[in-house]
Order: sequence, then structure tokens, then C-alpha cells
Amino acid sequence: MSLLPLLTAQTSNRHDALYWSKGPEGEWAVRRGDWKLRFLKGQKELFNLADDPSERSNLAAANPAIVRELSEALEAWIEPMGEPITGGSKRWTANADQAKPAKRAREENDQRPAKRRRDAAKK
Repeated sequence: MSLLPLLTAQTSNRHDALYWSKGPEGEWAVRRGDWKLRFLKGQKELFNLADDPSERSNLAAANPAIVRELSEALEAWIEPMGEPITGGSKRWTANADQAKPAKRAREENDQRPAKRRRDAAKK
């Protein structure tokens, strides 16, 4: 979907909310009206962009109803989506994040024999 028609005033149709998601990386956001809810690895931050365009004041604790509403909107948006074709999950879990260092170590170990062979071939 292109935002260009909206930005250039070629249309007045717009979505109620905008959504962003980096599911397996644990980051997503929902923007509805002046409110933006951002989620980063278990931490939710709520901003009123009309009053705070620099996103410096987290209002989540003072506005639990808005946090719940935007969280539910994100869930309704992401639920019907399939899992990413590149692997992983459309949702972040702490367990998946903890598994990354172990996976990275395994991948590095798998590459070491090939590196040794390349180094030996150079000699």
C-alpha cells in the first residue's frame, strides 16, 4: 500500500490505524489518532504524539485503557497473518530471544571447519 495519494491530497481515504511489526525481533508499534503504542521486547511505551512528537514521555502507566485498546488492535491485525516465510515467528517471545545466542554459537561452530580448510588451502 502506498501512502503517496494521501500525502499528496489525491485521496481522503485513510486507515484508522497504522501498524509496524518486526515480530521475531520483538518490536512493534500501533499509531491511532494522536496515540502511538510501541512494544520492545516486553516493554510497552505509550506516547501522545500531538503533545510529545519526540516520544520522550511514556504515558503507558497513566493510560492503561489506551494501552489495552491499541494492544488489542495490534493483535486483531496480526492474528490472521501467516508466519514469516523467512522463518521465525510473527510474535516475539522471550524464549526465542534467549535462543539466539545459542543458535549463533552453533552457526559459528559449523563454519569453523570450513574456515580452517580455507586457511589451510592458502598455505
